[in-house]
Amino acid sequence: MAEAGWYPDPGVTGRARYWDGSQWTERVSVVQTPVETEVVPFAPPAYATDPTPGLDAAASPKNTKATVALVLGAVSLLINPFCALSILAIVNGVSARSQAARLRAAGYPPAGGVAAAWGIALGVIGTIGFVVIVANSFNQFN
Repeated sequence: MAEAGWYPDPGVTGRARYWDGSQWTERVSVVQTPVETEVVPFAPPAYATDPTPGLDAAASPKNTKATVALVLGAVSLLINPFCALSILAIVNGVSARSQAARLRAAGYPPAGGVAAAWGIALGVIGTIGFVVIVANSFNQFN
């Protein structure tokens, strides 16, 4: 004879009934079937090299801040109210140089490093020009 214990109920599917060692008892329980889960292997995303935050591996790298720095630097040589365009050219140029370094470190070809450097240089020249013009204006009134 079978030992006492819980066994599948011979009369109802999905239910267990207790066998006391000599007969079935009135004690029943719902059989909890384990939930089968599908195991999906992990596949990391495909990058040219290690992924860098903020970079889109699918698109060709662009460094628009470098272009913005270059344009602002050039315009600051002509129009530079309160030195704002020169400062913006320098700030965008520095940010673009760091983005160009991240692109290079991620294995992309250089993108915007030269334009950013020119934007910084033109921004500095625009700042110097602004300071010279303001200084000359003060000298005229003294």
